[in-house]
Amino acid sequence: MKRISLWWQNLKGSILLDLLLLFVITVSIFSLSNAWGAYRYVDLANEKVNVALESDQALYYMDFSDIIPPATAEDVAKITAGNQARYELIQTVEQMSGVRSVLANYSMRVSSFNSPEMLGWTAMLCSTDYQKLFPELNRGEWFDQAENEDGTFNAVLCGEDFYDVPIGSTMDLVVYEDEGTDSVLNAFTIRVCGVIYSPAFIPTLGASGTSLTTPNFYLTVPTVLLGKCDTFEMLMQRGMDFQYGSALKNFFVDFTADATPEQIQAVQDLLSQTGGCLTFAEIQQDSAEYLDNSLKGSIVIPIFYVVVSFVAFFSITILSVFRRTRTYAVYYLLGYSKRRIVWSVTSHTGILILLAAGINLIYVNSYYAWVAMDWIQPDPVSPPYFDAASSWLVVGIAFFMFAVTLAAAIGVLRKKSPSGFWLSSKE
Repeated sequence: MKRISLWWQNLKGSILLDLLLLFVITVSIFSLSNAWGAYRYVDLANEKVNVALESDQALYYMDFSDIIPPATAEDVAKITAGNQARYELIQTVEQMSGVRSVLANYSMRVSSFNSPEMLGWTAMLCSTDYQKLFPELNRGEWFDQAENEDGTFNAVLCGEDFYDVPIGSTMDLVVYEDEGTDSVLNAFTIRVCGVIYSPAFIPTLGASGTSLTTPNFYLTVPTVLLGKCDTFEMLMQRGMDFQYGSALKNFFVDFTADATPEQIQAVQDLLSQTGGCLTFAEIQQDSAEYLDNSLKGSIVIPIFYVVVSFVAFFSITILSVFRRTRTYAVYYLLGYSKRRIVWSVTSHTGILILLAAGINLIYVNSYYAWVAMDWIQPDPVSPPYFDAASSWLVVGIAFFMFAVTLAAAIGVLRKKSPSGFWLSSKE
């Protein structure tokens, strides 16, 4: 009982110091995990594109034609013709020698049929290869076929809007000919096969002039991913006149392993007639430079925080040990050995490290849930991307801090230190 009473008195006497130490530890872990998340977001985009493409000679096509909202019937006609031409271009490229596949998506603006006010979702008609650009599913699985016998269409839902949607449930969607009106082009029912929680990792194959990097392929959009089938092919054709903003403007052409330079050049010559082309090797080089610069830019502040936090952490730990020298002396007189005193010091600070690590583990594992509930607003440019590795990083940092605490306690309590000399004189 006396030992417990002394421990409680010791805790009450250093409560402000402990709170300060808890804050320092929490900020240190948070800074490093956040920097790691930002790095993973940039790097994962590169990884996903690498997996989806089998050839370093793959070409990325960008249509640079100006697309503006139609103001007249003549504008609508031009946009419809442009959309139709790009659709036919993909059909032509897919049949050319040496081409393995074309990674493209046709986007449609959809909303809930039962809740017309829910506008802003994007439905993507994608090939199997295009699915490789997406992050791993958080729930469910990818579908093998686009359409079911009961007339429903399989779908994977991406984004925070679908966080709570049950796997296997159905949802009625509608495509409007003109958004904000009751002019319905088509209504259909989807069956949910999988859900991706990520609020900022949906491939949209955007363009950025001639200096394109893989992170430019991803945006924050609530997305319904659908497979290509005859029904949706017909819907694509019917919707050419109103999908004026994004219809097939950018896509990858992937080549077979035995594609000859002449075959690749033939595809590039065809695409260059209506837009610009970059090889995937060029994109990889730009992406590597972007990743390097992003890491240098994002790691400076976290490292500064960590250095300052480390100095503060080490200093506060030593100060705590010195302030408690009298208490440790009483512990010694009660029968504590120096080893037990060292363990007392490390366990006390270890509890604070455990609390800080727990706070950060809750953060990295609940990030997407909190985004879905609008508790957190992610940065749309380079948001943190947390995965299982982030949790292990938090545990690793906490373990390192505990090791520093142990080293500090042993260093202060060794024989040449004031407390170590006092304890030695009593033996």
